[in-house]
Amino acid sequence: MRGELFGARVEHRVIDPLHEVIGWEGDPARIFHSVKLEKSRRDLNSRIQDFQRHFTRESAGAVGYYEYINISGRAGLDLDAQHRLKNEVARSQELMGLVCDAALVLLTAKEQIP
Repeated sequence: MRGELFGARVEHRVIDPLHEVIGWEGDPARIFHSVKLEKSRRDLNSRIQDFQRHFTRESAGAVGYYEYINISGRAGLDLDAQHRLKNEVARSQELMGLVCDAALVLLTAKEQIP
């Protein structure tokens, strides 16, 4: 996930696990009794939601993948539009990095609980 380029096509296997985690929200079986773990879980959900809000602005679902930002496939884009789209891609990469960081914190905290 962290290495995803977020170009013209983003495979479902990159995004679908995020939908699964968000789907666990409110499930009593998915709530941690440990305050530290529960905070980490909530942080992860928040980061996923931030990513999803951003990603869905420019994506469209297709069979097996999401169509995303295809800068080279859009002939005639002016420099401002190209710059804006490149920033959107960079922001997607940044937000996914934050999701991965939050997931790692949760996994690390979970491993430390006896």
